[in-house]
Amino acid sequence: MFRRYILNFVVLVLLLSPFGLASLFSLGKAYALNQGDALWAKSTVEGQESSFFYTTETDSNGDLYAVGWVRENNEYNFGNGVTVTGNGANFNAVIVKYNSSGDALWARSTTQGPNLSRFYDLAVDPTGNVYVVGQIYDNGVYGFGDGVTVQGSYTDPYEPGNALIVKYDSSGKALWARSTTTAPGFSDLGGVATDSTGNVYAVGTITGNNDYSFSASVTVKGNATTDNPVLIKYSSTGDAIWAKSVETAPDTSQFNGLVVDPTGNIYVAGFVKSAGNFGFGNGVTVAGKSANYNVLAVKYNSSGVAQWARSTEVAPDSSGFSNIAIDAAGNFYATGYIINNNLFDFGNNTTVSGAASLSLNALLVKYNAEGKAQWARSTETAGDVSEFGGVATDAAGNVYVSGNMSGTGTYGFGNGVTVAGKYEYDNNVLVKYNPSGTALWARSATKAPDSSCFFGVTTDAADNVYVAGYITGNSQFDFGNGVTTTGAYSGGDNALLVKYAGLSTDIVYQNLPGLDKPINIEDGDVITVPLFTIKVKPYSEVGISKVEFYVDDNLLCTSHTSDKDGVYSCKWDTTKYHSTVKVITYNAHGGTATLTRTASVSLTVLPKTGR
Repeated sequence: MFRRYILNFVVLVLLLSPFGLASLFSLGKAYALNQGDALWAKSTVEGQESSFFYTTETDSNGDLYAVGWVRENNEYNFGNGVTVTGNGANFNAVIVKYNSSGDALWARSTTQGPNLSRFYDLAVDPTGNVYVVGQIYDNGVYGFGDGVTVQGSYTDPYEPGNALIVKYDSSGKALWARSTTTAPGFSDLGGVATDSTGNVYAVGTITGNNDYSFSASVTVKGNATTDNPVLIKYSSTGDAIWAKSVETAPDTSQFNGLVVDPTGNIYVAGFVKSAGNFGFGNGVTVAGKSANYNVLAVKYNSSGVAQWARSTEVAPDSSGFSNIAIDAAGNFYATGYIINNNLFDFGNNTTVSGAASLSLNALLVKYNAEGKAQWARSTETAGDVSEFGGVATDAAGNVYVSGNMSGTGTYGFGNGVTVAGKYEYDNNVLVKYNPSGTALWARSATKAPDSSCFFGVTTDAADNVYVAGYITGNSQFDFGNGVTTTGAYSGGDNALLVKYAGLSTDIVYQNLPGLDKPINIEDGDVITVPLFTIKVKPYSEVGISKVEFYVDDNLLCTSHTSDKDGVYSCKWDTTKYHSTVKVITYNAHGGTATLTRTASVSLTVLPKTGR
């Protein structure tokens, strides 16, 4: 039977952008009412031992990767039918790829290896290849699948670590792996970044003042008999190009994180121990002011020549940098800790003090491209120990820092922004600052039956925020906004990944002024005038770029501006087309939402269908 006036009611609020948030009406997914609302949380679905994520990174398609480790040679299930089994009886390096909805797409670990392995950090290049760095123990052969193997060169009964870098393509195929070719002692890699031409940079540690080789022609040695930092440049095919360390060092030093700017300059963050002078070549030296640990930031050009180095100028106790990020204007941000509640000075009259005495306080420092400190932030109130480990920026220059705080006390980050832990020991924490250093919001688990922590943090093109870390035990953790997750293993840590809303890209059709509906047509309406004005009121936090109006799949008009009430309109000549009205709204990020209604036309002159 032909149903002229009663047709299926269709309201589609679909985000086609891969970076979009969950649909307002999607079942089983949270919708963000506010920036910083949790959208989903993921952990292991099955796992007979511990697992752990150190960091996460997104690619240009909106997918994301997380790296860390799984314990022993058991099968781990990350959901969506994605499983992985490590090879060794101890720690096994792991990488998992997820889509922006939190569905696991694939997972990889070692396929062979005589001892433990871990992945600590990752970077995605412009073509979607993934580079991961970490560590393998002993000098046996490790396999990463697809015929890719690597062998470390150092062994020791106690800590036989060897630096590790592995390249995967976006489908999880291992392409190559590299380690030390000669090593007189311990080494590892803890940070990695890529430049616009496909080169890869990695930072980490080498122990002792003897030569380490990363290829037949690239050798480097530190100056101290203890730990020394190392910075290595690789080509996209895995060829080591150069390596740098300290040239003078009275004590231990280390590089923990790095970032590369659009012109190929490299900024590294870490620490130096002692108040003596550390030299990085090219006449660049720096000395911290504490006799113990001091923050360290060094700039190199793309050839590995040091440009400047920075540390504390006043330091009543220890401090250190864990990671580093850069914004679109070339400023960089370093996270870490300061100990005690006395004043630290990072130069350029930039000072800060933490709230907790005799313990760690979270630290964030902003520098410009010349290495001048712009501002520094720590806790203003603190229940106990806190530390920032991860850092990321968004397109607007906002800064997101992740880490941990101890106990159930309240932590204040300034501007009235506070958050309290829910467990007596470690609790995860995520804080957003604007480019001027003003805290905007802070988040932690709203229910925590055991310990948890955030380590790495990243953002996507829609400014959603992703954090990686762990939760302990198999009880339910709640991250607010109805978002919960449970780990699989009851006796230890479980890998954790949480998505928070940045600037929401959702498009919502709001009710028109004076009407209880989002469009001035209902299914089954009969239009009796030859010229009818279609009206809608779409809204998106990131802005509306245009609204297209169709009848019977014919584009009637495109509107780029609304009236003062946010209403977009289009005049419909009903003598030409009738039946299905479709409105497609585009937000500023390219996401779309479609609203459909079906009406009929009743005129003295029967209109053409237009089909």
